Amino acid sequence: MQNLLLIIYRSIVILGIFSALAILVFNSDFVDDYVYQSSSLRMKSQYGLVDKGKQKMVTLDPVEIEKEHFRSIKGKTVRPANELRVEDFANSTELNELGLTKNLSRVEAMECRLPDLDPWHEKALSYINKGRDRMYGCVVTYTQGTFLKNGKIEMTPEEAGNGTSCLFRCYYPKDDYEFSFGKWQKLNVLPDCDIMEVSCKRPKEPEYSYNTLHTQIYRQYHYFQTKPTAAPKTSTTPPDRLDLLKPKRLKPENPQPDVHMIIFDSVSTTQFMRSMPATVHVLREEMEAVVFPHVNKVGINSRPNGYALLMGRQAYDMEKSPINDERKPKINMYDMCGYYLEQDQFIGFDFKKKGYATLFSEDWELGVFNWPNCFGFGKPPVDHYMRPFHLRLESGRYRDENSTMKNHLYWEMCREPHEYQMDYLKDFIDVYPDKPKFSITWFTYLAHDDANGLFHVDLYFKRFFRDYKKKLSNSFLFVMGDHGYRFGGIRRTKLGEAEDKNPLLMVVVPEHLRQNENLIKNMKNNAKYLTTHYDTYATMVDVAYNAPKFEHNSSFNGLNKSAIPLNIDGESYLHPFKLDKPRNCHNQRVPFDFCNCQLEQVDRSNETEFGHRIAGFMVDKMNEALVKHNHTSLCVTLKLNKDFPVELEEFEPDLRFNAFKVTFKVLPGNGHLWGFVQMNGDNRNDKNVTFSLISERLARLDEYEPTAFCSSSPYVKPYCYCIANFSKTSSTTQTTTTTKKK
Repeated sequence: MQNLLLIIYRSIVILGIFSALAILVFNSDFVDDYVYQSSSLRMKSQYGLVDKGKQKMVTLDPVEIEKEHFRSIKGKTVRPANELRVEDFANSTELNELGLTKNLSRVEAMECRLPDLDPWHEKALSYINKGRDRMYGCVVTYTQGTFLKNGKIEMTPEEAGNGTSCLFRCYYPKDDYEFSFGKWQKLNVLPDCDIMEVSCKRPKEPEYSYNTLHTQIYRQYHYFQTKPTAAPKTSTTPPDRLDLLKPKRLKPENPQPDVHMIIFDSVSTTQFMRSMPATVHVLREEMEAVVFPHVNKVGINSRPNGYALLMGRQAYDMEKSPINDERKPKINMYDMCGYYLEQDQFIGFDFKKKGYATLFSEDWELGVFNWPNCFGFGKPPVDHYMRPFHLRLESGRYRDENSTMKNHLYWEMCREPHEYQMDYLKDFIDVYPDKPKFSITWFTYLAHDDANGLFHVDLYFKRFFRDYKKKLSNSFLFVMGDHGYRFGGIRRTKLGEAEDKNPLLMVVVPEHLRQNENLIKNMKNNAKYLTTHYDTYATMVDVAYNAPKFEHNSSFNGLNKSAIPLNIDGESYLHPFKLDKPRNCHNQRVPFDFCNCQLEQVDRSNETEFGHRIAGFMVDKMNEALVKHNHTSLCVTLKLNKDFPVELEEFEPDLRFNAFKVTFKVLPGNGHLWGFVQMNGDNRNDKNVTFSLISERLARLDEYEPTAFCSSSPYVKPYCYCIANFSKTSSTTQTTTTTKKK
């Protein structure tokens, strides 16, 4: 009995020691929002122990490492092998053991610690509304009197019985801003287009009119095959023996796989996990999806991320910073914006060349390649382009007065934009059972302006994936975001900041490839590292060029980029990542602004005078941008709101990064902005010290369209407070400011 009590007592003591160590280890500014993974990013599956005296690496039991968690053991500095630094080694032999080289620069060799985010962190709970449903209580007030059946437009029995007469016309896409109209035709003619408008009238009711849109996937001869004009030749002669021995032409066991991209704009990994649990369950448990939790966005909004994802292109300059060397794109975004993209490396072109049927739909008039005023495509980039549908509803050139058609199809029918897109995608899958398919379906309206916008569609997408599971069994499926949520309440938390940088990615592979141990191992290992849209692009290129060779026993031991005539900066998820360099933000082309590798941050907000100086520098940069882009006649000159405390965080003070995250407000309008600045010196008290902006551009934390309506420039619109509304609100702003001063 005494022995038993002694064992229990010792167990309690040991448990207490470990608890104390855990408290010491995780006592940091970041723990209130997420916990670091001690080994989330491994160069090798071993840990290293660096002897400061002998500069040698010896292996150590991982359990021992986990106990001490990077702390000193017998005078030696402990790090996981993935976090060993070049300067820790005396010769190249030791570096080679880790796949590193002495030729790496400081920024190339930097370690990357990745966050392990809690979707339900207590500081985010007040911003989460699981009951959010913009269609709740919607009552249908408009019903369609026509419908499509087997490629033919028909009237409902009610309309036909009322003597209604209808005509239709096709919409044919021309480029990203225009479509052409077909001639009005009777309903007994079969539409040869994907998008069509129907107009109906009743002779006895002159005031009655009915207009609507229908969509389909038009495939010539799909519904109504042309019958042979003559009977096939017949013969009474018995077949030759050799004819009987000819093998039948068999369908390949695993035909070329389909590829479907389903993109939720402004959705992060953890946001999707908390908003779509039923959908996640189907994807992970029934379709064996692999989650990539450490995808890092590469730019501020959809445009640079979309170019990386669908073109494999870096869009903007990467500024020099403590973690980056300057890196310029091969083709600048400003140049790409001013010409049509037919000659560029849009991934859809490659699938089309490989014999795929292709589809692209976005639910916003200004798509990823068009916002704010870029040329985009000069002709349809895919076989099935839904663009005329959305141009008709949203474009000033085509929409009707008061957006009547848009109101009919959305609010009065209690339907959301994604439902029309999903009908289009489902039709595409159904119409091409015999041909490989590539599709991009991009949802903007669901979550772009609403961090809670996905809760109400969880069951909708769960049903889609479950209902179409069999039809998707030979598909690569990319369920993803372009970036996280960028505005509003939750974005102001540490969790929200990390989510903004961390777009969703879940990858499903064809059913027969799920048996391939090498492939699944590669994907799960790669998911532990920092990844980007460049890697997703590389993976799709890999599928486009190599999928016919993919088998359940393929080795998947490396992508031969030299055999592919494209510029590929990323690595395919299907093969082991090359780890000759750490997968840090510099090496993966992620600017300092958006890097999710975790750095030590120290709050300096109490240094008011320094905060005002550094924020004042940023306001000066904003005003310079207004001058540079000829906006001084449209927008008011800004000044720092000194009544709002400047939030100031310093990165890695012990390493003298001299880099700061600065959050501030400006007048007029109280625009709420943040960005990153580097101090060119070590003395913050030096009034003559200079600063450098290391942000791509300063970002807004609040909504700004209502006060920046006079600008269409993506480069300065977030800085613009239009003179037109300044005159109406200046007196209110001055009164508010005076009251605060008191």
